[in-house]
Amino acid sequence: MSTRSTQGDPPILARLAITLGAPFVAWLLGTQAVPDQLMVFGLDGRDGRLMGLTPVAVGFLGVELVAALVPRLRPLRISGPAGRARLTAWGWRASAAVMALGLLRTGLDWFRTDMFQFAWFFLLVCFNPLWTLLLVWLARRVSEQGLANGFAVFLLADQVPPEFRPELLSGLGPVVGATLLWMLLVAWLLGSPKGRSAHGEVVLRAPLSGLLPVTLTHAVLNLPTGPLAALTAGLPLGFLYHFYPGYTWYFVVMAVAVVLLTPVFMRVFYWGPNVVAFTPDGSTAADLQARLREGLRYTMFVTLTLGLLPGVIERIVVVPFTVAVAPGATLLTALLLDAKDEWRARERQETLVSVWSEHRGYAVDPLCAALTRGGIPCHARAVRYHTLMRFFAPLVPVELLVPRTRVTEALAVLDARNAASLAHLDGHAPTTF
Repeated sequence: MSTRSTQGDPPILARLAITLGAPFVAWLLGTQAVPDQLMVFGLDGRDGRLMGLTPVAVGFLGVELVAALVPRLRPLRISGPAGRARLTAWGWRASAAVMALGLLRTGLDWFRTDMFQFAWFFLLVCFNPLWTLLLVWLARRVSEQGLANGFAVFLLADQVPPEFRPELLSGLGPVVGATLLWMLLVAWLLGSPKGRSAHGEVVLRAPLSGLLPVTLTHAVLNLPTGPLAALTAGLPLGFLYHFYPGYTWYFVVMAVAVVLLTPVFMRVFYWGPNVVAFTPDGSTAADLQARLREGLRYTMFVTLTLGLLPGVIERIVVVPFTVAVAPGATLLTALLLDAKDEWRARERQETLVSVWSEHRGYAVDPLCAALTRGGIPCHARAVRYHTLMRFFAPLVPVELLVPRTRVTEALAVLDARNAASLAHLDGHAPTTF
């Protein structure tokens, strides 16, 4: 294994240290005690509306959703770096707006109580943006000098449950053990040959629907107490308490929802004409549909397993926090597998840099194939993570990494290959997912 630095790039071991060290430091800072006045109103590192990268994630997701739905904006999502740069600029503005609205709401709620103190509120207003900017800076450093997408790393670190504080870790042995076993299961599911098939140059990776059927259902069933509880306060949602993880009706609703939603999201993310545009071997939409039907069986098995098994474990084995930890552990497994692949790629070619960000899972392998035909080494970063999150990870696209000395040449090849697929659609893309 080579550990030397080339052309100023960090060596492999330094990249590993940066990838692990930056989020660990941020996590330690986020677990520190703060004054009670601020803890009540969101300055404890656990309020998604005000702290961490959540405002950034919400802002970027909102921009992506608008760009996907508004016809005249759709080309920006699939036209390459120029269009992506415009969406990124809008994403930062939207993130600032989300942060400002969250602070305004907190200030108004606080002002209505007898605990309001202007000095504490001023500190709240100053601290939140600074903390978010620090995390953004660290995430970018990890992306550039680490072994993974920095935003994926920090968004996962932000999902660590409050129970995982340094002073409490000694009593969490069963949870840690269950989490490790769960990660082994996820690694097996994602690595199984049954979850990967080729349609021309397009590689279909399970779950073809992503985790959306599971996460969407779980979010709806947890509206009264989940991250959206503040937005749903006052609504008649008391009946959802009968659908909490571990309850019989939770399993029934989760199973039915996953069975119904999995094929829907699969069609959304693999819309026929878009995929066929990247298969120059004469494949048709009918051929693609047949291949998708074959992959649907394993995808259904994966989504049902990931959706139901955590609740079964928590109910039968009585291991606490299993349902709460499982989604983050699933994404962490994908992130670790992606980092392992990038480690190996950098051992072969240490000067890899990001040259293209791709949000369409079906486009990744044809674009890489075009680079390979041109004699340019290519590695796709965050493929497994993006397979799970799909459209709902705008900060974590699949990044195509090429040698630093071949960036200009690679951009020309990628632009030409992407333009050829757009020409196949005659400039009309009803969906850009």
